Amino acid sequence: MERRFKDGVDYWNIDVDFFENKKVRLILASFGAKGVFILIMILNEIYRTCGYYKKWDNDDCLLMSIKTGTDGGCSPTLISEVVKEALKRSFFDKGVFARFGVLTSPEIQRRFLRIVGNSRDYIPMIQEYFLLNTSSRRDVTGATLGKLAFFSIDSKGNAENLKGNGQNLKGSDKEQNTKEQESIEQHSGEENANARPPRDVEADFKRFWNAYPKKMNKQDAFKAFKGVKVPVETLCAALERQKQSRQWREDGGKYIPYPATWLRKGGWENEPERGYNNGNYGNAGNASPGEIPPENRWNLKPLDLDGQGG
Repeated sequence: MERRFKDGVDYWNIDVDFFENKKVRLILASFGAKGVFILIMILNEIYRTCGYYKKWDNDDCLLMSIKTGTDGGCSPTLISEVVKEALKRSFFDKGVFARFGVLTSPEIQRRFLRIVGNSRDYIPMIQEYFLLNTSSRRDVTGATLGKLAFFSIDSKGNAENLKGNGQNLKGSDKEQNTKEQESIEQHSGEENANARPPRDVEADFKRFWNAYPKKMNKQDAFKAFKGVKVPVETLCAALERQKQSRQWREDGGKYIPYPATWLRKGGWENEPERGYNNGNYGNAGNASPGEIPPENRWNLKPLDLDGQGG
């Protein structure tokens, strides 16, 4: 049986300076050791479940209170207050929480990418939650950058912010999920009244597969294809351009990437070499040496300065 892809991680580490962090020390000063314990519990839930974020509301305060046990002394009210203080101190990002009801931070995301950067070939990230600078190697290494795949979410049905006293813990998970789903469907209907009809994934993939010149690892390619939201027409048009590139034609297609890799890395956005047109270099006499294939570079006719022809 195929192993299910896991969003979260199996472990995470605490820096030796964690308890020297000013934000953590302020939480400690305000709530004592229980406050720091709650922070660590929340961090563990983030890394365990979604890896770099977690939606959070009053229900989560209640569930965490139960998890600590009857002797833990961590009431939903206390957990709510600790989370609010952590947001105030920017331990968690205030902007993302205000818009989406999500707990995350740049440091959480850096740590997550360091954990999974070498073990995963594909790292999906929600664009609206992403807080790092992809041009900074401190945030994202070059090797990890090529594995990131960003996608967007609907932002209308935002989770409700924590209530001041941790009360009003109403409704079951089923009711909450139903409300969120109805909100998403309503919003999607408003925005996408004129949108493309739902695509036939299998039919579109068949079209893509037939167009792709290197037919390797079909199952993996189909998984990658399902995660791509770009119309198949765009993919096939890009393939037709890239099939004519020198890289893809060289050595019988030796350097053509596997289809799954091409899809996951956004290969349709790549452009063929400048000056290369349908496998020909047009008027090579007006091209620079960098635009002419090496095998043709010394076959150019000399300029006819006297009008006598070559």
